Amino acid sequence: MSDARELAARGVDLVGVWDVDDPQRRDALAAELGVPVATRLEALFDREHELVIGTVRTPRVPQLVRAVPAASFLFLNKTIAAGERAFRALEAEWRPERMATASVLRFAPAVRELAERVRLSGAVVQSVSATARHDIAAFLTPERAWQDSPSGAGGTLVNVGVHAWELVAAVLGDDPVSITSASLWPDPRGSLSEGGGRATAVTENGVRVAVDVSGAPAPDRYTVSVRTAVGHHEVVLDAEAPGADLGFGAVMDAVLAWVCGGPHPASWPLTRVVYDAALSAAAVARSAVPA
Repeated sequence: MSDARELAARGVDLVGVWDVDDPQRRDALAAELGVPVATRLEALFDREHELVIGTVRTPRVPQLVRAVPAASFLFLNKTIAAGERAFRALEAEWRPERMATASVLRFAPAVRELAERVRLSGAVVQSVSATARHDIAAFLTPERAWQDSPSGAGGTLVNVGVHAWELVAAVLGDDPVSITSASLWPDPRGSLSEGGGRATAVTENGVRVAVDVSGAPAPDRYTVSVRTAVGHHEVVLDAEAPGADLGFGAVMDAVLAWVCGGPHPASWPLTRVVYDAALSAAAVARSAVPA
């Protein structure tokens, strides 16, 4: 819904909405935007569109990827896969030049400024740590339980964890990551997955990484901290702070620029690094918990 509003504010011609899983929100959005509801996914593509925004439930991502015409651009919200097998199957169908996915946080102005500052310093990055704190209370309701499920949107370690790994990738790019340890803790409210977890990793280039994910009750907050050979850089994104800019507008600007011939907003190698890390960390943490 936020993507549609950002695009409408930029004068983009919106042509329709499709969603068979959440008809109430679908109809409300269609009414707000003044666009028709498509009863079939294929009906959206009766005419050629330059851009498709995919905010479908994670298990439906392959269906959308297969349905989008080859000439159209597709931008997908996270998460695009809940497990490694699903991710590998999706990779086989992905069209890298015409498809993209990313967390909005990678486009937050403060994060982009930090990444550029580190790059311009020329200093060797020694370590990166990131936190993603997002209260999963909404995901514990029946209508959104799919986001809390490991087989739905991947559960807390994936659905929230992708944000943290995207912040790492914002600084390190597509440097492959190997998980060295991972743990989790339960959520006392009855999560289908977990309340949060921690992971450590090392990249192919020897950078040490630490990620902390939390779905506990607290204001949403995201951080990324970078230590180089000559200094320390840090950004804190407080979602509750007045004027907080988490990147919702900037990601749509980047997507529109891409459609108009500009640079790709999120290359597949970068996406692969993010999901390999998030999915591996979740698998390691969950395998350590007795059945």
